[in-house]
Amino acid sequence: MGVGTGKFAAPMAAAGLEVAGIDVSRLMIEQARAKGVEDIVIAEAESLPFAPGSFDCALSVHFLHLARDWRMALAEMVRVCRRGVVTVVEELQDVRPRDLYVELRESMGFPMQGLKRGERDLAVAVGPSPKEEVVRYRALFRPGELLSEYRSGLHSVTWDVPEEVNEEIVKRMEERLGGERILERSVLLLFWERESLARLHPSA
Repeated sequence: MGVGTGKFAAPMAAAGLEVAGIDVSRLMIEQARAKGVEDIVIAEAESLPFAPGSFDCALSVHFLHLARDWRMALAEMVRVCRRGVVTVVEELQDVRPRDLYVELRESMGFPMQGLKRGERDLAVAVGPSPKEEVVRYRALFRPGELLSEYRSGLHSVTWDVPEEVNEEIVKRMEERLGGERILERSVLLLFWERESLARLHPSA
């Protein structure tokens, strides 16, 4: 779901898995295909062009907050898979820059709709069946580089915010995030059985 440039799909395909992706961006799809992901179609998440039970699992990574109707997108994922829905989330023992941006934009009168934290909110709403830590690591956090991305509008959370408001948010983030430092992060693999997501169906 939201295959993008193939960041996850390409290594999965290279490992021998059969991978199909959907996205609405032709530019991103071209990049994914250049990485070897061949089976991609242009489609909306809320109306997948696949028959019921076409796949073993549906993979959604940092996508649900982008869906126009996340409940319908989730229902479509459940419809086309036989087993369940998988995601990868990262845990950070520090201020999450994206969460901070959302907090600041909402305090300035620009609320977000739907799942603000995407798959992490889904994990709160419906606890995943298994939850496994894949890797734990330490990395240098450079707030300056990240803030430049927010300032330029690279992140989707900035897209519907006026330029002058975005600039003010970035300035406040700069004050809160501090300087460069080493942070510990962990990557978690979450899986939901189809049945556990039934109560979130849009018709429920």
